[in-house]
Amino acid sequence: MSETEDGSGTEPSQSNMSRALHNVDVVAAIILAIATVATAWCAYQSTRWSGVQATSFSQASAARIESGREFNRAYQILSIDADLFTDWVAAYADGNTDLLTFYETNLIRPAFMPYLEEWVASRPLENASALPNPIVNEQYRQELLAESTRLRLEAESKFVKATDANQTGDNYVLATVMFASVLFFAGISNKFERIKIQAALVMLAVVVLLFGFAQIGSLPIH
Repeated sequence: MSETEDGSGTEPSQSNMSRALHNVDVVAAIILAIATVATAWCAYQSTRWSGVQATSFSQASAARIESGREFNRAYQILSIDADLFTDWVAAYADGNTDLLTFYETNLIRPAFMPYLEEWVASRPLENASALPNPIVNEQYRQELLAESTRLRLEAESKFVKATDANQTGDNYVLATVMFASVLFFAGISNKFERIKIQAALVMLAVVVLLFGFAQIGSLPIH
């Protein structure tokens, strides 16, 4: 009778232990599945953002080079405008109206003429506050450098985009490492016989898994 009582007292304990081990294994398997998918997703996103980084850096470099070319071209035009303005002033001082007309209709850029006319209208010889010449007109210089400035700002924008993409890719790599840790903890949990150790490893895997999802939850998706 005592053997039966002992047996009946032992069987539920073994059954509960087996059920607990089974539950831990099931949870570990679910965590492994989720972490595997999450790891693949993070690796994919990291690769995609690396591509964005490379493309944006390339575009920033190209825009910066074009900005430099436009800057040089603008100052070549400025030099030509300045030379023609000097010749125009000489013709004006000599009262050579035919030469003035020739300069204004054939040589001076149409885009420069409004600034020249504005300068003449300011009566620089009599008005002390007038500009010394139209070349120093700030609006004229801004207009001349407009394309170079646009390309420079585009290059800066692309550089910032590349930097942000690099940081995003690094954050996805960090998340990949975290999910890899989840795979490790959940994977080795069934290597131990004691249920407490298994449960502790699985719980640790859950905590790291949640941190990993918190990490990627704040990241943009490409």
